[in-house]
Amino acid sequence: MRIGIAILNWNGINLLKSHLKGVVDKSEDSTIYIIDNNSDDDSLEFVKQNFPQVKLIRLDKNYGFPCVVGETKNDLIEIIDNITLSNFGKTEGLKKLSEKLHMKSI
Repeated sequence: MRIGIAILNWNGINLLKSHLKGVVDKSEDSTIYIIDNNSDDDSLEFVKQNFPQVKLIRLDKNYGFPCVVGETKNDLIEIIDNITLSNFGKTEGLKKLSEKLHMKSI
């Protein structure tokens, strides 16, 4: 089962600096995406330099949450914004729930 973690970002460099390492450390079996809503801070450069395993998707304007799911290729996806990074940790719960319900994708 492929689980993706999509982090919706807009000018969130300080939040990424504080919390992205924790997400990466807890997500070794998942693909992590930063979906950037046209930030004008150094968010993407920070991620490129420090987390090369994270996939970056830069959008041309701030589309908000609706754009996220179509940008990833996973069986399950956990969508969080950069403000909720510090509360991350539900990936195992998603995996267990999908196994319990015998889901192949949502």
